[in-house]
Amino acid sequence: MNVNNRYFLYIVIHFVAYGLYAQNAGTITYTEVTKLEIEGLEGLDLGDILPSEMSSIKSLYFDKSKSVYRKTDDDVNDDIELESDDGSFQLVIGNDASEEILYTDLKDKSCLEQKGFMGKDFLITSQLDRPQWRITNERIKYLGYVCQKATLTEVVQPMEGSNEPEQMVDVVAWFTSEIPVAVGPRKYNQLPGAILMVSVNDGKTEIKATEVTLVEPDAQKLVKPSKGQKVNDQEYEVIMAKKMKEMQEMYGGREGSSSFIIRG
Repeated sequence: MNVNNRYFLYIVIHFVAYGLYAQNAGTITYTEVTKLEIEGLEGLDLGDILPSEMSSIKSLYFDKSKSVYRKTDDDVNDDIELESDDGSFQLVIGNDASEEILYTDLKDKSCLEQKGFMGKDFLITSQLDRPQWRITNERIKYLGYVCQKATLTEVVQPMEGSNEPEQMVDVVAWFTSEIPVAVGPRKYNQLPGAILMVSVNDGKTEIKATEVTLVEPDAQKLVKPSKGQKVNDQEYEVIMAKKMKEMQEMYGGREGSSSFIIRG
């Protein structure tokens, strides 16, 4: 083999190796849409005022060992505030001022989630459960990637102290092995490829990738969140249940007032 041929072979191998590496890191932008169910407003016709769904834009930054899922900088949702003329009921739909960030360590199977609740920040630690995905042979092409279908049945536990029964929720995910990293939006992951679409509870929540960029993210995008009181997921549930009860007693206990629940 002469010198020119050796040089050409080196160039080919170099670019093939770089291409394989680039598939293991990148940024996926998703749109999340959740349909809302409003309970406790019988006799009130607010169909033209209340939103039927809420949406947000989030980004998943990842490499082969970790991922960070958070809102994008241009995702801005205005709060919705409604109050009857006589003050008998009040409705506020909005986002907490604290940014929600989900950090997932794919190596040690752990999560660190930053959340805000009623003006206070929390850092919630949890272990990454192994989802019982059922991979099918069904395939589609989405955003230029061949995606394969996987299904999962989730057990959703009621809030701490609630009398409601646990719920079984069906999840459908579409993943691509062309991006061979076990990442996805929210806590949906651990499939043999990146998840580009998720449908939860017969489409009540839809999460769809809108853009995929296979360039390694800036290191700052993959830093663990650090703002808030550190608790585990069970402790957080207890705190949230207590605060919700306090809020219901504060607003639902007023004479002539109406209380209701918005479920998303």
